[in-house]
Amino acid sequence: MPADTPVFPHRGPVTGPLTAAAGATPHAVAVTDPRTSWSHRRLHRAAGLLAARLAATGVRRGDPVGVALPKSCELLAAYLAVWRRGAYTVLLDPAWPPARTEAALRAAGAPAVVIAPPGTPCAGARVLGVGPGDLDHADDPAHDGGDPEDAGATGGAPHLHPDALAYAVLTSGSTGEPKAVAVTHRSVAHSTATHGAAHRVVPGDRSAWMAPPGASSAVGEIWPYLAAGASVVVPPEDTTASPAATRRWILEQGVTTAYVSMPLAERLHSLDWPEDTPLRLMTVGSDVVRRWARPHLPFEVAVSFGSAEANGISSSLTPWPERITSHTASPALRAARPPVGRPWPDVTVRVTTPGLREAAPGHRGELAVTGPEIALGYLGDPARTAVRFVPDPFGTTPGARLYRTGDLCTLPEDGLLRHHGRTDRQIKIRGHRVDPAEVEAVLLDRPGVTDAVVTAEPGPDGTARLAAHLVAAPDVTAGQLRTAAAAALPAHAVPAVWTAWAELPRTANGKVARDLLATAPGARPLPAGPAAAPPAASGTGEADGRLLEPVLAAWREALRNPACSADDDFFDLGGDSLTAAVLTEALAEDLGLRVRLRDVFTRPTPRRLAAHLTALAAPSPQTVPAGRNRT
Repeated sequence: MPADTPVFPHRGPVTGPLTAAAGATPHAVAVTDPRTSWSHRRLHRAAGLLAARLAATGVRRGDPVGVALPKSCELLAAYLAVWRRGAYTVLLDPAWPPARTEAALRAAGAPAVVIAPPGTPCAGARVLGVGPGDLDHADDPAHDGGDPEDAGATGGAPHLHPDALAYAVLTSGSTGEPKAVAVTHRSVAHSTATHGAAHRVVPGDRSAWMAPPGASSAVGEIWPYLAAGASVVVPPEDTTASPAATRRWILEQGVTTAYVSMPLAERLHSLDWPEDTPLRLMTVGSDVVRRWARPHLPFEVAVSFGSAEANGISSSLTPWPERITSHTASPALRAARPPVGRPWPDVTVRVTTPGLREAAPGHRGELAVTGPEIALGYLGDPARTAVRFVPDPFGTTPGARLYRTGDLCTLPEDGLLRHHGRTDRQIKIRGHRVDPAEVEAVLLDRPGVTDAVVTAEPGPDGTARLAAHLVAAPDVTAGQLRTAAAAALPAHAVPAVWTAWAELPRTANGKVARDLLATAPGARPLPAGPAAAPPAASGTGEADGRLLEPVLAAWREALRNPACSADDDFFDLGGDSLTAAVLTEALAEDLGLRVRLRDVFTRPTPRRLAAHLTALAAPSPQTVPAGRNRT
């Protein structure tokens, strides 16, 4: 571990350090995805080619450009290309259902251009198609397009003001419509600099890019490493659904640093790791970290804290000589939950009372943050922006703003920030922030549903899961609603528990008594019923084909229920998104097929899923495995 690491100033956009690193180490590997690897030179030349294509479509400085590519070399080139045009990126995830993508585009002002795989439908936007291999010729000077500024290795980026928008990222909205957080180049540059210093990034590092394409947490996984001349490594799809597969990939790829969401990190910590593991640092966040990693793991584990509205708030790694990790924490610290560390340099945190006064040391209150990491606000929503981004009553800098995070925290005399959950209704499910109101809006849009409340409750393993409490017509089933939710929401936002009420319990002033939902009489399980049929084009024929036996075997193992039959619903038998991830991992290993979480949500019986997989692969009888030897 180096004793000191140079840090570039965060006063200018991160494009400066990125292009400087590409000029200094043009042939070093910048990004490796499951298909190929690109050097820093090749990445920047590909960005130049794509920037020229954006210019031809009329993209100008300050325009929003949607990017809906899977994690890949091409996705990084797209991010850089948008910045070369002086535009900003609207972060999209190609795994989202179309309704979610359309809502994101509306929230961001409906960009006219979306960079996506060829043939992707994007309502109201022109698709600039980019597929695997489309930019592989970027190292060929014959394809420079005659514009050395756009196609060169280091040139082409216009002057970008630090307060210009760098990207917009989607978060849950309490009205049911998502919010688009507007993040500046100042925030990206500061986050890159502080991560680079605190994580001791050096040119030989290989960073795991594990966050989804539409997540702002990727800022810390990508730009500090490219700015240092290091590299970013993309895992194969669905690798992170399995701790064992994640460990295997880290070892095979020589990953040296990784940011991991809390639920997956806890499972990784419990695995055995070889002493010569290349991983030197794992950073954990995205949810309240509940327990310390084992002190004798061959890598250090640290906690960090941030949000879409403030990329970096605090870290247990700063300052480095006083870092608090799984290797350095004292027995006294290990006796309680891990803290989320100290504020990043230049970031000020305050724990506040409801009147926006500073709470006494050690007292709980809402965390408020000021500094260069803060976003501009929510695009197209000045009212909500005014609620969360307020004038700083504590500062002396004219015009300074304070971001009210909605997080419950304490800041004791030791200066180590502790996180205690959310002050509002937003919750974390497997590391993803979910606003229950967004889920409720989807459910209330279904025929026969007259009232809906979504809460979090502990699952069998103690981790949070979503529970839907509904007043609905007798013919409404959990299967129908689950299918509808899966078509409109990410998998982590689909409820795992469905409860029917004749009338939801209410307080004296008419509000739903959420605290009574778990104990009030009158609740019953919503009728299971069949799931709504998925689109016919997705392969839903009635013939269950040769794959029914291995699918059923995997089903029984994931649910630990040897009695389930071909027509039993996965979720009616207690399955949830975590056990669905276990199921998809087993099926992918057994059958050699790509099985997505969404396939289980929309085809929740062994017969229907087997029919879908048979239609996708249609393997010969001689090559179909009969399933692993399960006990």
